Amino acid sequence: MRISRATAAIAATITTLALAGCSQSANPATASADPAPDTEVTVVTHDSFAMPDAVVAQFEKDTGIHVTFVAPGDAGTVTNQLILTKNAPIGDVAYGVDNTFASRALKEDVFADYVS
Repeated sequence: MRISRATAAIAATITTLALAGCSQSANPATASADPAPDTEVTVVTHDSFAMPDAVVAQFEKDTGIHVTFVAPGDAGTVTNQLILTKNAPIGDVAYGVDNTFASRALKEDVFADYVS
């Protein structure tokens, strides 16, 4: 079976998102000294995001991490939800905040720093 470039790019994206979502908490007050590995990651994305089920299934099989997608609406709605829920996030990572709305999300400090 030959994998298209688009499928490979999507697989790389979900891997990056899942790994970012499984990173240690950026808040030292809530981070434990020896955190247990996460087995779930929730990805908040826009409603037109599509990930082939086979890619998600293979990722889950390879890593043991269950992926849940939450799609509250278009990029504007996603950004608004991230801002409104920044103190009680609806997901571990977000994908699909476009350039039009990124400045609002950054101004509201909804994203935690992440170093790979």
